[in-house]
Amino acid sequence: VLYSGRENVELKLKTSTFERYKAAFHGGVLKPALMQASVTVLMTWLRTQKVNWFLSLFLFVSMVHVHIPPPPEKVIYSTNIRRGWKGGTKIKYKSSASSNAEGDVVFVLQEGDHDTFARVGNDLHARVQVSARQLRKGCTVTIDPLCESEEPIKLRLGPKEAKDGQVITVKSRGWPIIGGSNEEEEFGDLRVEICCNV
Repeated sequence: VLYSGRENVELKLKTSTFERYKAAFHGGVLKPALMQASVTVLMTWLRTQKVNWFLSLFLFVSMVHVHIPPPPEKVIYSTNIRRGWKGGTKIKYKSSASSNAEGDVVFVLQEGDHDTFARVGNDLHARVQVSARQLRKGCTVTIDPLCESEEPIKLRLGPKEAKDGQVITVKSRGWPIIGGSNEEEEFGDLRVEICCNV
């Protein structure tokens, strides 16, 4: 989806208690809540002769939990993923004035693993397996592209041209570059490592 882009992608908000605490930590809400709960528990210890650990723990956990913002009423959002976005891209939704939820909703895109390709910057890296005979006599290796609408990538290896471990660069068959200098779409390079099956 990140490589080719897609319209009207549904993003679902995780609303479990654990996910809410993670979001509060990343949003900077958890630290002040922990500090306030710690000070309150410390003040109760100073005022009493005997420390009740169970009551102190209950008070601490309750105070922290009360300060964690409730989940928003809306949990499904829709967006358009632009071609070439990368993992780590943030999609932010402002909370509405009518909602009682505090803060904004932020989704962080994550890249999944691919069987063939790995992204490094704007370049794609791949490995192809060839036999020793194919290296000796030459061959054409075909790699399926990330997007079905693109032509397959064909590497022509001449007789004794390539070696095991050699990296061949195919220009402009890598990751789409957002905001390139030309009006044409720009791409990174594809770096293919030749691996010989012995």
